[in-house]
Amino acid sequence: MKNRLPKHMPRLIILVALSSAAALILPGCFSVPDSALVYRGSNGQIVHRSTAPCESFAAQQNTGEVDPEGFSVVSWNSHKGSSADWNEDFHSFGDKADFILLQEAAFDSGLEEQLSLPGREWLMAVAFIYDEKKMGILTAGRIAPHAYCTVRGYEPVVKIPKIILLSSYPIKNSDSELLIINLHLVNFTIGTEIMRRQIEAAREKIKSHRGPIIVAGDFNTWNGGRESLVKEEMQALGLQPVSFSPDDRVDFFGRTVDGVYYRGLEVTSATTHQVETSDHNPLEVHFRVVEAGRH
Repeated sequence: MKNRLPKHMPRLIILVALSSAAALILPGCFSVPDSALVYRGSNGQIVHRSTAPCESFAAQQNTGEVDPEGFSVVSWNSHKGSSADWNEDFHSFGDKADFILLQEAAFDSGLEEQLSLPGREWLMAVAFIYDEKKMGILTAGRIAPHAYCTVRGYEPVVKIPKIILLSSYPIKNSDSELLIINLHLVNFTIGTEIMRRQIEAAREKIKSHRGPIIVAGDFNTWNGGRESLVKEEMQALGLQPVSFSPDDRVDFFGRTVDGVYYRGLEVTSATTHQVETSDHNPLEVHFRVVEAGRH
């Protein structure tokens, strides 16, 4: 399960070809919105709006607070929900998590039903729409975010967005907030310049945040240059990587692409789950808050 190089190599080539073809010959079925955000409003209704650029961190009413003594995060590239049984895995891991971070999320009736469970709030930044199904990056939690914004980077040639979704949550008995960054970095590039610009676009929000931070998702670190760039950027921002036991993160070209970084927190446990419903395995991390500002 660890090494998926034989499977992933042709998939990269095929996906680029299919994405290019879809953009050129299927304009009625495939579209890339200039900006789009979907979320569950306080009244339970699904709301559609333009994305919020990080220059103007959009805010909404809170519905609760993060428990500083312990909370859990599951991060998973769900491969567009293309497997018939993927929702069973999502149900198994997601129902128990305080926060769920999906990359390559596909918004359909099944996902909407699961996300609409009582006490579950969520945001989805849409990358593209195919056959009327929204695809993108999604963050769900047991409480609503106090503020949120998005950063979009674009794959060269195919021009499909890869998105960073930032959302902040109040912490019980604390003057600060938890900042969660759910990301999917660009993939189909030879160098690292586009990746660097994508991270830099979110850097100021990370640097200026005074509370605990989690950065998680699909970093697409499938070669040495990409891996070194992410490690250097995270280290410069004071973030350290989570170590998993067991560590069943999948390997692409011999390197793990999924990860979780953090600061102002203590990891109480971290594990991975092997699945057959995606080409990535879910990551599960339990944290407690240790940063100054609690009272």
